[in-house]
Amino acid sequence: PVANDNVVEGNVITGPSGDIGVTVGAFDEGSYTPQTLNTVVDDNVISGYDVGIQEEGTEAGDVTGNVVRGNGDGIVIEETTDLDVESNVISGNTGDGIESLGGNVGLIIGHNTVRTNGRGIVLKSDETAEYNVVSGNANEGILVLGDDNSVFRNVVRDNEWGIVVEGDANSVNRNTVNDNDVYGIWAKGTSNSN
Repeated sequence: PVANDNVVEGNVITGPSGDIGVTVGAFDEGSYTPQTLNTVVDDNVISGYDVGIQEEGTEAGDVTGNVVRGNGDGIVIEETTDLDVESNVISGNTGDGIESLGGNVGLIIGHNTVRTNGRGIVLKSDETAEYNVVSGNANEGILVLGDDNSVFRNVVRDNEWGIVVEGDANSVNRNTVNDNDVYGIWAKGTSNSN
């Protein structure tokens, strides 16, 4: 039930559709509480999967320096604690570049280049997207679906929509937002106290 301090580094991972390139997870089986601490996914090139990298239920891990391209979704994150997703290049994925499915604590998405995906970055609640370059995505550059997120000092350009906020009490500040096709920043009618 314990898988800590593992490193997935420097691989070229190419595969058929229908799979996940790299998955790091701690899945609760009911009879015990699994643990995955301090796993590093670093400097890999991942393409050809439904999901390039999946992190679920992990603690204190890093996803850094990877090239994730030509997948369905690039990086998918759920129920993690203190995960850093930093300095990756996520491009040419048909779905989301980086997608949170929610339940994360202390998730930092920073210093990534997220370009030419279906959507760029999708946040749920209590998450941070900072210092990313998000460009050329077919739909939203950054989509904020939940509450209490921080969207800080990103460059968001040449997307269909720049930053779209649907939740409440989010902070969107000091971003550079230009040349998006429809709106630069759009707080939808259902959003409040941003």
